Amino acid sequence: MHDSRPASFLAMLVPLSLATSLQAAVPGKLSTDWTGNTFGYGEMIDLKGAATDGMNRMWVQNYIANTWVSRDGKVFTCSNWDEGSRAAGIYKDGKVLGQLVYGKALFGFSGDIVGDDKYVYATTGVDWGNWERHGYGIQRFTHTGQTAGWTGGRGFQSSYLVVRDSGWNPTIARLAIDTAAQELYLYDSLTDGGSVLVFDLATMSQTPKATWKISAVEDIVGDQAGNLWILRNHKVQKFTNRGVATSVEVASLLAPTRIAMDAKKRLMVFDDSTLQIHVFGGLDATPVEATAFGAKGGIYSGIKGKIAPDKLLPKCAGLGADSAGNIYMAWGGVAPVAGSDIRGYNPDFSLKWQLIGHTFVACGGFDPGSDGQDIYYRDHHYTVDYSQPTGKKWNYESFLWDRATDTPSVFGGSVLVRRLGGKTILASTASDQMSGGFRFYRMDQQVAVPAGILADGSWAWWIELDGDVWNVDGSGKVKRFAFKGLDGSGNPLYDKSRPEVFPSPPDLGGIQRVHYDPVEDAIYFSGYDDQHVRPNEWGRTGSVFAKYEGWTAGTRKLAWKIALPLDNREPNIGDATLKDMSIAGEYAFFVTCNSTPSTTVYVYSLKDGSLVGTILPGPEIAGDISFMGSMGGLGWVDMAFGIQAYKRSNGEYQILVEDDVHAKNVWYHWCPTGNCPDGTSAAARKAQPAIDRGLKVDLRHGRVVLPGGRDLGGRALP
Repeated sequence: MHDSRPASFLAMLVPLSLATSLQAAVPGKLSTDWTGNTFGYGEMIDLKGAATDGMNRMWVQNYIANTWVSRDGKVFTCSNWDEGSRAAGIYKDGKVLGQLVYGKALFGFSGDIVGDDKYVYATTGVDWGNWERHGYGIQRFTHTGQTAGWTGGRGFQSSYLVVRDSGWNPTIARLAIDTAAQELYLYDSLTDGGSVLVFDLATMSQTPKATWKISAVEDIVGDQAGNLWILRNHKVQKFTNRGVATSVEVASLLAPTRIAMDAKKRLMVFDDSTLQIHVFGGLDATPVEATAFGAKGGIYSGIKGKIAPDKLLPKCAGLGADSAGNIYMAWGGVAPVAGSDIRGYNPDFSLKWQLIGHTFVACGGFDPGSDGQDIYYRDHHYTVDYSQPTGKKWNYESFLWDRATDTPSVFGGSVLVRRLGGKTILASTASDQMSGGFRFYRMDQQVAVPAGILADGSWAWWIELDGDVWNVDGSGKVKRFAFKGLDGSGNPLYDKSRPEVFPSPPDLGGIQRVHYDPVEDAIYFSGYDDQHVRPNEWGRTGSVFAKYEGWTAGTRKLAWKIALPLDNREPNIGDATLKDMSIAGEYAFFVTCNSTPSTTVYVYSLKDGSLVGTILPGPEIAGDISFMGSMGGLGWVDMAFGIQAYKRSNGEYQILVEDDVHAKNVWYHWCPTGNCPDGTSAAARKAQPAIDRGLKVDLRHGRVVLPGGRDLGGRALP
């Protein structure tokens, strides 16, 4: 039979191989680690509790929208969403104590939380039981996190003060409490255009004792002397607890966003302009600033972006103090700060402890110019010391969001790091979960400045080490956007209107991922063909993986094509393909999305497409115990570039995998030979040059190139 395809596409006949069951582990030496969360989920909260209880595990939740601090220094948080169901965490002395009993979504970004010596009160939608949720109110809990119902309480376990039976959360809700008066104050932006409702804590009656109108409230706190301090219209004003305004106010700050009372009954105000906590005394008459905590200018003082205990971040989400004068702050649920950052300070503002939960729907990228000793996320930069123990290799180095140049909305997603023209360039996925192209950022000191965008909405994108960008669009066209150098500001240049276009390979359809290797002039695609399943699914890699050689030379010969395994080995998700892929060194790494019993990484040889083995989570992250239906409780890889691999100069592969359930990246260290010397102590890192030491040949351009983006003379390559 005559083959009518162009000669350049005539394929080598390679049999397809299909892995349908769990394969053997990869050879060599493998260990499990993590980044982006203080805890990896392997540590139990209560050592006497059940090891198989998924909530009896330490991790720092997603987001934080508000906090309340008890007299003994417990920090209670409220969150719009925590994938692992810790929507309201309880923290003390740098440890996780547990959570308020509820689930993934409890309060919304508009919510608040307060308490007294016995109970905790949180604004929330009302759960009526039997999966019925509607209306809005305040739920009561004990300090250990259990619901605390009462006679006359409504909703689930009779634990709600119900403000409305229907509808949902207001645009903003705030709580304050007066323990002496035994009153709870709710600001509800939807009640009569904005009102404070006063509830009696002694009776817990559903009917407010009093109601008074007020609008535009941003925060509210009681001073335990019968007064309320209300933040609105850029100033903090003193009111009586029945809404009578006084002449006492703090109006000297440009951008106050959070308020609280300290142990000395002084007013603490976080100012988003100075990024400091300003403390005011003289609250009976004319407030006077007594002191200020934190470096003026916060994270942007000194070296912009560099983390230090006294350099506070923008948009504080939570502020409070305990009876000993310790101060507590939190960030994470108020844009632009992504992830969670909870800190406890001594009265002199020296740091006592810090908890981090950064990486929800995010996957980091290794810097090839530092031999993988720097990992960049969209908002955070970690330095790495590979000589440190599990969970301690990464160090929070920089907060990358630059308020002078970037928008206040937070893009999650993944980051690929490139050294172009001697500069560090971050290529972040254009969407928080989907691919769609790249948003570029250039480093300025230790913040990331927006530097352009190249996007079209499809999933198949790749950026070479020398900056060329590859894309397969929705019509199947294979396009390369050549890197044209940097402009005068250091932004990468591309001619978006004139990409080089290559014909689509006839052996594949619906290409979902692409990776080009200029050293071999080989291109890798994952997608679908006529012989393998193409289910209706979102953002998957496809059912086949193929390598073409001589791609830009014009021969474009199919070297091999394999069938990929289905995501789940169980029949309930039998037609879902793998979620994402990453190529590094001599291997391709594919990761599952919701497989049972465990999130699995499949490793393939790039030489012939053969399966090398699989990688499974270890006991370091409870990968030996089933939680929430999977080993280690690992959740869906829910994004593009949700796995990223990098081969270090010592031959060891570093593999990051998104774990959005417990706000971290799983981090595998794999040495295929079993003998990969470290040589990366903290001292060695300081001596590391700013470029990769390995030499490579770029056949397309006929040159020797350092992967850091320079030629042998150290000059930046276009």
